[in-house]
Amino acid sequence: MFTYQAFQILLFLIPGLIASKILYLTVHTTDTKEQDKIINALIFTMFIYAIYAMITGNPPISYTEIDGIFIYNYKSLILLITLSIIIPLIFSWFIVKDWHMLLLRKLHITRNTSRSSTWLDIFYENFKSDITIEFADGSRICGYPDYYSDNPSEQFIYLKHPAWVIENKKTKDYSQIYLDVDGILITPHMKIQSILFHNPNAERDTSAGKNIPTAKKPKVPPPQKK
Repeated sequence: MFTYQAFQILLFLIPGLIASKILYLTVHTTDTKEQDKIINALIFTMFIYAIYAMITGNPPISYTEIDGIFIYNYKSLILLITLSIIIPLIFSWFIVKDWHMLLLRKLHITRNTSRSSTWLDIFYENFKSDITIEFADGSRICGYPDYYSDNPSEQFIYLKHPAWVIENKKTKDYSQIYLDVDGILITPHMKIQSILFHNPNAERDTSAGKNIPTAKKPKVPPPQKK
């Protein structure tokens, strides 16, 4: 039989479960096990009720044994729901921006980031940069990475305003062949060899009205003599 004590336990866990779900929707994480999700929900529950207790000490729902009825405190319920939404969004903001881990790195406490992979670190830190992708067969394509997969093993990249980069074998210069499409989806079957991130402040080729990197071949300095 469902009792008031069971209802109190359920009410206690719901805010943490809501917060945990919001975090998983907004941030890519490697915590896929149910045990990790439950632990994160309990941590959120602790944060939510700690802040809730500092704001108000009134229970959101109370029960009178004499009358056998539930008394709802709607202001407390709204506050609890609001905290369940705002707190995970704040957590998500810090995780995406990596501010808390940046502070820890500056203090030489850790060298890790808050993101789940180096793939996400590089793409996020260079979100203003156009890229040139070199495939295993030697062909190259450039454009702006409008979308990319969270998992580095998938390597899906959607390039906006793509252009094939062609090398002149005689002059060793590079030219671009603009594709008359809005974008192209790069899939793992295309075997990416490397990705070049262009300086967003560098000069760009604006022919055809598109924001495409110039993709000039960089000069490699000669090796220094010892």
